[in-house]
Amino acid sequence: MHKISLYAVGLIMTASLPACAAPKGATGARSVQILEATQQTTLPGRSQMAPFTIYRFKIIWKSKTAPLGFFWRPDDKTWMETYVAKPMKRPGLAPGDFMVIERNMDAKAMHYGDTVLVTTRRHVHEEEPMPSAVKKMPAKSLYFQTSATKWNYVPIGIKKLPDIAMP
Repeated sequence: MHKISLYAVGLIMTASLPACAAPKGATGARSVQILEATQQTTLPGRSQMAPFTIYRFKIIWKSKTAPLGFFWRPDDKTWMETYVAKPMKRPGLAPGDFMVIERNMDAKAMHYGDTVLVTTRRHVHEEEPMPSAVKKMPAKSLYFQTSATKWNYVPIGIKKLPDIAMP
């Protein structure tokens, strides 16, 4: 009996960790579960071109209402559009072989429980018009709206991948 109660307490504590991990003040923490967040900078081989950084987020959508779209705010002045892609298995050449592809989708077509990839569209050095309601909210956050909500955000810690140096 004692082992069962210890197991139950451990199970309850483990299940409650994601709820505790939600950042304080994050209005979208219940709708988005972040699985992975990365940034990778490409250094062009020509001096005439500027380096650019792409941000990718692997998320699970946890709301019954689909988002209208996602935006990334890496700093106080930058506002970046994103596109959404759904990873899908595709048969490979050999029997039992497969590969994972990314099929672009409209964010409005997302459903509860969907695992999707959100990737920035524009380079960091290009400016996007930022809504005035968002300017007072924190940077380093993923922003979204649904048809039923105003702007929501989830602060995200980013893992920096090695730079890509073009020839």
